Amino acid sequence: NNNNSSSPSTAQIRIMTSSGQPLSTVQFPPKSLLLLASPKQRQKRLYSAADIQTIGFTNRTILIVVLRDSFCLTFDLEGNEILPPFYILPQESSSGEIQVLESSIFEGGVAVLGTSMTTALVELLDNYDDPSYIDSAHVTARKIFPKDAATGGGDVGIMGGIRASTLPQNFALVTTLPTAAHATAN
Repeated sequence: NNNNSSSPSTAQIRIMTSSGQPLSTVQFPPKSLLLLASPKQRQKRLYSAADIQTIGFTNRTILIVVLRDSFCLTFDLEGNEILPPFYILPQESSSGEIQVLESSIFEGGVAVLGTSMTTALVELLDNYDDPSYIDSAHVTARKIFPKDAATGGGDVGIMGGIRASTLPQNFALVTTLPTAAHATAN
């Protein structure tokens, strides 16, 4: 134990079988997140286990960890990162920092409701999905590719131009829904 207050605390996420046998562990926060600069702020963001909002598996055995600020981490059963970490909700808000109010992991990804009443849907897809689906995704959907993809990985922005023949093994579509505008109008 290090009693230095400036050193971040870490925890382990244990991935186990349904009978309780250990498969792997993931250090939390991962080394890449120990000191992550927030996109809008110059200060460093320190993550801890207390920042985990939701954790669970999809039907394709992808572990999803959603943090309070909508940062999303994805791991396989061996504890390897599948996609680079990404924000689910837009980080621009006139009312300050956006936090996750509620999130729910479902068979194909995660749905998130933010404190600004913005909703987003993350669909975790792979090369076994119907290639025509990606071509029919909403025009504002962001695509998230693994680091080893030809794009360099990470959040590569709005959908335009992606073709089914260039799909990596795993990727995500993040679609923000106009629920905040609807809530304000009603």
